[in-house]
Amino acid sequence: MIMKRTGIKMYLTFLVLLISYKSESQTLTDSLISYYPFNGNANDITGNGNNGIVSGAVLTADRFGNPSSAYSFNGTSDYISYAVGTGFKPESFPISFSAWIKSNCSVADDRNIFRNDNSIDTYSGVMLLIGTGLGGVPILSYGNCGSTSSCCRRSKAGQTNVNDNQWHFIAGVFRGPTDMDIWVDCNYDGGTYSGNGGSLCYTNSNGGSSLYDVVSGTSYYKGAIDDIRFYHRELTQTDLQALYYYPTPYGNSPATVDLGNDSTFCNGATITLNPATTGTVQSYLWSTGATTSTINVNQSGNYWLQLFDGCGLTSDTVEVQLQTIQPIDLGNDTVLCKDQYLILDDGSAYDSYLWSNGATTQNIIVNATGFYSSTVTANGCISSDTIHASFVVCEGIYSITNKTVHANFDENSNCINIWCDEIFSSENNQLILFDAVGKKIIESDFMIEKNRAKIYLEKRLISGFYIASIKTQSSILNLPIVISH
Repeated sequence: MIMKRTGIKMYLTFLVLLISYKSESQTLTDSLISYYPFNGNANDITGNGNNGIVSGAVLTADRFGNPSSAYSFNGTSDYISYAVGTGFKPESFPISFSAWIKSNCSVADDRNIFRNDNSIDTYSGVMLLIGTGLGGVPILSYGNCGSTSSCCRRSKAGQTNVNDNQWHFIAGVFRGPTDMDIWVDCNYDGGTYSGNGGSLCYTNSNGGSSLYDVVSGTSYYKGAIDDIRFYHRELTQTDLQALYYYPTPYGNSPATVDLGNDSTFCNGATITLNPATTGTVQSYLWSTGATTSTINVNQSGNYWLQLFDGCGLTSDTVEVQLQTIQPIDLGNDTVLCKDQYLILDDGSAYDSYLWSNGATTQNIIVNATGFYSSTVTANGCISSDTIHASFVVCEGIYSITNKTVHANFDENSNCINIWCDEIFSSENNQLILFDAVGKKIIESDFMIEKNRAKIYLEKRLISGFYIASIKTQSSILNLPIVISH
């Protein structure tokens, strides 16, 4: 049973790989005239018969280190000649080709990577060259079968030096005399045009790599060449990316990025954008300008991330929305008489309520000393607060070190009088006045001289019941005071 299940799994895996291979192959082989992977020989594996004949060039390691998988040219006599088979000399644009090169040319002259018409002393066919006399930049050119002067060819020279003995992916696209593209390592290389050219023309010559016999006599390429592809169509950037990464088991793979679903966060919080990526990522660029793999955000907006994988760009965007919640405020800690009660109310602006006593209502009524806390939610956000309520005996007469203490309100002077029946002095005292629902109204330091003190109020209080909490060096007293006007 186990063997049978394993066999099914292996078959399905093979089927998936086969489908993936066919899909990739159809993309890379569409309108492909010739393809030279140089895996042990110079044959064209498209079946079009444009096979190469090697003269002096030797097999060498490719960019992945695989032996006998590229050709090396000595710069003095080595070349490859390509037979003219099916479709090797297309009569119309667009035409494209690509190749991997490791150029080490030392002579200041153009060097041939690939031509489909390698005629002598004539500009003909399409060409991919290295302009060593122009700083090692790639050159696209085509000829009209005329002489070796500029009137008989149309060229575009790129801007990047690829004559540095490093592997580079070079591609060229011909759409017309003033519409050519050069790509180096999947980056558009710009460039400048020269010459007149006219119409594309061919002789009956073979194609070739390295051998170049125009302008200043025979010249040869020095370095390695691999994976030459020749197309009768325009290569898109998607095509170039696929070619750049081909074959994916040995090199980099195209990057993908997913920032996930749009999300929300609460005021005062921070959200981390952590993308899910696959493939090779060489650099990150966020809409904020950050170049790190993740960013923290605390403001609403659309955030995008752009990845560069060495050949192309891929990106994703996510929307982050700030959700707000009004913070709850249960007020200051309070003191009330034992025969009173306190209503704690969160307000009606919330989706849910949870009090420390388990209640889930908007408000609760308490009449026992303790801490009371509430947690509310709104828009997916949370706010909480805690208050301490004290319920004490309020009889109006209290004792401090065996002295009887009184307190009342003097309407005429708008002050609170505190006095003792006997001579008594005390410094560093504090009065806190609470209203009937426990809200702190006044907090003031005072001193008892002999047996009395006056605490003047800065504002006129409304009529009602108040608690005067008096703190001395040795005691705390809570005295009821009635204010009436």
